[in-house]
Amino acid sequence: MVEARIGEYPVCIGLDVHKRYSYAAIVDDLGEIIEEVRIENTKQSLEQLAMKYKGAKAVIEATGNYRFIYDVLENYMEVKLAHPYKTRIIAEARIKNDKLDAKMLAHLLRANLIAENYVPPKEVRELRDPTRTRKALIEDRLKNRVHAILSRGIIDYPNPFTKKDCQK
Repeated sequence: MVEARIGEYPVCIGLDVHKRYSYAAIVDDLGEIIEEVRIENTKQSLEQLAMKYKGAKAVIEATGNYRFIYDVLENYMEVKLAHPYKTRIIAEARIKNDKLDAKMLAHLLRANLIAENYVPPKEVRELRDPTRTRKALIEDRLKNRVHAILSRGIIDYPNPFTKKDCQK
């Protein structure tokens, strides 16, 4: 097992998250790359990484599937959620790839320069998912009703839910 602390500073892990996999860059307190690895976004793979670097600090970008990864990692290490728009250095980079994004996140974390998104406590997160799902279903049902009324041909009107059609 690799020691998650080099000297008095914790190891920093930057994770560039995708739908099925993440790319991790692990740096020491001097900013030297310890390891770079591509891992599957499965509980087993994430736990293996987390156990190997237990006690480390990690940062992931807020993406659509960050919650599962965050939930697994927070049991083993301190995890921060980077605000994607405020972490502009990655978005504005001329050369973009998974390795560079993960390294940049790790270095920003090491320098304490991560613009964080708020992550509510675990109990609240568990309540949010059903609430958000219900809200989305209600909005979809409302849109379906509007489309049904417009499709009756009473009013010749374009799709009111797209910017392109509303600007006509």
